[in-house]
Amino acid sequence: MTKDRGDRRAYVIVARREFVERARDRSFVISTAVTLLIVVGFIVAGSIFGKGTSFDLGVVGDPSRKTGEEVVAAAKALNIAVTVHMFTDRATATAAVRDGSVDAAVIDGAEILVKSEPAAELVALVQAVSSRER
Repeated sequence: MTKDRGDRRAYVIVARREFVERARDRSFVISTAVTLLIVVGFIVAGSIFGKGTSFDLGVVGDPSRKTGEEVVAAAKALNIAVTVHMFTDRATATAAVRDGSVDAAVIDGAEILVKSEPAAELVALVQAVSSRER
């Protein structure tokens, strides 16, 4: 047996002995169980109360409508829900962005409007689709 294997085996024996000794201690078992319950609780609460990623995208003009449709398709592949809202003009789209009705708006396929902090995933999707179209 090589020295490396012998050392590894010694570590395994010591680790096993330590675990068995600690497992006999009642406080170790209780603290491990409480920790596991807390972790499982966070996982369950996150799945129950956490909503999926979803965005509302406003579009103005035919080029933006096409971009919006492609953003929806690309988002679906990434498990992101994007709802497209059609607006007749820039002013209406700007108002919708300002009041929070939409997260962003694409104007005539050339410009993205956001309120202040853009939703990174949504902007990245719009930019990826726009660069692919060009």
